[in-house]
Amino acid sequence: MGCCNTCEKKEKEEKFDMSLDSSEGSTIPPQSSRPVVRPDVIGNEMRCSEVELSLYSEFSEDDYDNTNHTLNRESQIGCKSMFNQQIIDKLVKFCHPEVIRTYDKLGPFKIRSTDISTKMQNMQADLEYRKSVMQMNKNEYYCGQWAIGTDSRSGRGIYVNDKELYEGFWYNNIQHGKGRQIFSNGTYYIGDFCAGVKEGMGTLIWQDGAEYSGSFKNNSFEGSGTYKWANNNYYQGNFRRGKMNGQGIFHWTDGRIYEGEFQDGSRHGKGVYTWPDGRCYDGEWKDGKQHGIGTFIDKNGKKRRAECCNGEKVQWLD
Repeated sequence: MGCCNTCEKKEKEEKFDMSLDSSEGSTIPPQSSRPVVRPDVIGNEMRCSEVELSLYSEFSEDDYDNTNHTLNRESQIGCKSMFNQQIIDKLVKFCHPEVIRTYDKLGPFKIRSTDISTKMQNMQADLEYRKSVMQMNKNEYYCGQWAIGTDSRSGRGIYVNDKELYEGFWYNNIQHGKGRQIFSNGTYYIGDFCAGVKEGMGTLIWQDGAEYSGSFKNNSFEGSGTYKWANNNYYQGNFRRGKMNGQGIFHWTDGRIYEGEFQDGSRHGKGVYTWPDGRCYDGEWKDGKQHGIGTFIDKNGKKRRAECCNGEKVQWLD
C-alpha cells in the first residue's frame, strides 16, 4: 500500500515538471564588445586640405560660385545632387575592406524629406557645399556641407576613415540628426544621432545577424525596443542602460515564451513562462529563476501552487 502511495505521489510530481530547459541565447552580449559607443568624436579644432578627386558631373559651371568653390544656394537646397554615386564610390575606397563590403551590400544611404529636421532646414542659408573632398586628418575624409567660411561640418555630409563610414547630418563637427554608420566589423546603425551619440529611434545590426530596433539614449538601448539574436530568439519590451528591464516578452525558437517582468537582463518579478507543450508557470522570479510563490499548470489545465527557491520546488502548497 505504501509503495502505491509513493508511486502515485511521484506520478503527480512528474506531471508538474518545472524545468526551464536551455535558455541559451537569452542574454544580450555586453555592449562593450560591440561598437555602440563611439567616444572618438572628432574635435572642433581642425584644418582641412582638399583631395583631388573628380567632381560631380551633374553640376554645370553655372551652379558654382567660382570665387569660393562652393555650390550656389539654389543648387544646395536640392542636396540630393551632392551625393552622386561617383563621388561616394571614391570616398568609400578610403574605408576598411569590411566597410566597403557592407556598403556595397546596403547601397547609398537614402534620406527622405521627413528626415531633414526643422533646425537643419532653417540652417541652409548659413551653409555652403564645397565641391572637393576634404582631408581632415590622416585617413579621414569628408564631403558635404559646412558652416559658411569655417571648418565646421554642418548640414548633410559623408565622413570616412580606415575604420568606419558615416553618412547623414552634422552640426558643429559632430553627427546630429538622421544618419547611417558602418563599422569595420560589419556592424551598422541607421537612425537618429544627437550631439554625436546614438539617441532617438534607430536600428543596429551586427555581422552575425543579431539586431536591435527601437529607442536609444546616449549610445545605449533605452526605452521600448526589440532585440533579435543570431539564433532568432527575440525579446520585445523595455530596456534600461542596454539591458532588458521592465515589462517584456521573450520568444524562443522552440516555442517557449516568457511574458512578464525583467531586471538587469534577467526574468525578475512577476511573469508567466510557457512550454511548447502547453505547460506553464505563473508566478514569482528572481535572477532568471522561479523564486517565491507560483502556480504550475499542466498541459491538461490542472493547476497546483508551489513555493520555489532558486529554480527548484521547495514544496507544493495544495
